[in-house]
Amino acid sequence: MGKVVYLDQIPVHVTASAVVCPIAMVSSYLNGEIFSEGSHRKDVPWWVVLPREDVGRQSLDWVDEQIAAIEQLRQSSVNPYLIHFEGRPLDIGLVDVRVFMDIDNKSDIKRLLESDSSRPLKNRLPEHNNLHVDMLIGSALHDQMVIFQTLHMVDASGNLRLHFHNIVLDLRRRGDAIGFLDMNPILNALSKKVAIGFIAGKSQSDTETL
Repeated sequence: MGKVVYLDQIPVHVTASAVVCPIAMVSSYLNGEIFSEGSHRKDVPWWVVLPREDVGRQSLDWVDEQIAAIEQLRQSSVNPYLIHFEGRPLDIGLVDVRVFMDIDNKSDIKRLLESDSSRPLKNRLPEHNNLHVDMLIGSALHDQMVIFQTLHMVDASGNLRLHFHNIVLDLRRRGDAIGFLDMNPILNALSKKVAIGFIAGKSQSDTETL
């Protein structure tokens, strides 16, 4: 499901997809797919969206704390934590909602990224990303979720393609209290609108798509 938005008369084609990553692969997925763009860029900036008290945090220690909390929940659970989606059991560590901002004219991409403070077109990209995420899974969002985002400049092939990664961790937090996040509403909402890939193996290439 896609749409076209306009930034200073620049048409931007907005589309999305999603990837489900198991807990055992979360650290390698984040390091390999989120916090770097291969040889193009390392140490990609990212920012916390939820919980609200952590907005502005950009330390990898924060990410490690969230992963440790998920692992703590798994270890304290009597039974393996699985959800059932479309007849299959899933062990979910995170869901990555990818929102692509495709611009046909490369000169328009350059103009958008290099716009000065008087015409901050680039600053409007997160707004359109958030609107698209809300359109996809807004009915499943709540303030106890743990979500962070990043903006990438290139795709997996190294081609210029602006896109956001919206990372939803399998964690529910309220103050110091933690618990599993019910991922079913998110997956149900996504499955009606975008293709979902499931990482099932020991490498990021082992991905199925429904």
